Amino acid sequence: MTDLPSAPVTDKERERIPIGEKLLERVPIVRVDEIPVSPEEKKAMEESHLERVEKEAELKKPIVHKGQVLVTAPSAQKPKIVLPVSKQIYLNPKNWHLPVTAALRWLLTWIKRVIKIYPEGTVFQDESIT
Repeated sequence: MTDLPSAPVTDKERERIPIGEKLLERVPIVRVDEIPVSPEEKKAMEESHLERVEKEAELKKPIVHKGQVLVTAPSAQKPKIVLPVSKQIYLNPKNWHLPVTAALRWLLTWIKRVIKIYPEGTVFQDESIT
């Protein structure tokens, strides 16, 4: 690869530069952090695609056609989750110190995760069932 001159190039010298290097000479080099961006564009760049899709999917009011409601905004559902073990089995420290290969240990870890996700909707199984 030939070294490009650091001083401005005259027309005679330009004829001697290969075509690929001529194209490089014409492209202005701009630092990304120096490009001016409006606040709206900056917000759009920071916002992820998924967040935009979720916002677009929200309905402010129901869609009505000829007096009939076609689509309404979804309401948040609060599921009631009944865990497959009793609270006594879950709180017993002996069960938590089982080897990782034991199925009960995996089940207790999964239950802990479900409780973190849905803290108000999870209930333990009745003691009488187990």
